Amino acid sequence: QRLRGLPQGMAPAGCNVVFVSLNRYERKKNIGLALHALAELKSDAGLLPPALAAGVGLVIAGGYDERVAENVEHLEELRALASSLGVLPWVSFACSVGSKQRLGLLRGAAALVYTPEGEHFGIGPVEAQCCGTPVVA
Repeated sequence: QRLRGLPQGMAPAGCNVVFVSLNRYERKKNIGLALHALAELKSDAGLLPPALAAGVGLVIAGGYDERVAENVEHLEELRALASSLGVLPWVSFACSVGSKQRLGLLRGAAALVYTPEGEHFGIGPVEAQCCGTPVVA
């Protein structure tokens, strides 16, 4: 039901349950952790039965500036990690999402995945909670 709120074309193809990660494309945000968690959910030893796991996807969205080397490099690193973990078909990447898209992502997500280490409880989890979306931190 929540998936209907996702902006058009944001959900990975074939996914009916989508988790969302909203962060700047910076290494300190530890976004790779969300990819590892998705791989674990989809693994044979995962927490979900294969039929359910097949429909689970992840949208990685956030601040991105092509003039910032770390943003460009980290996006490529995340794509490579998703590929090496075998989850690339169930991941979509969105760069520099606007306020409407951000709100749609938060409203349509099964949960917000908040991965930064050593940071305070950021604005993303507060926004998700305002939308009634659970936060996994």
